[in-house]
Amino acid sequence: MWRCIPPESGNTVDVMVGQARQAAEAGLRTAWFGQRFDHDAIAPAGIVGR
Repeated sequence: MWRCIPPESGNTVDVMVGQARQAAEAGLRTAWFGQRFDHDAIAPAGIVGR
């Protein structure tokens, strides 16, 4: 089972991109990004989609 694990340290954006790649490799075709206080949901969606 694939699950989102918050990073202990490092670049959060790189972690999100890596998790999206893992999800795609597992066969998932869509991803949802939640709105948070530290980033707007559209920003990581655009970066991961790139």
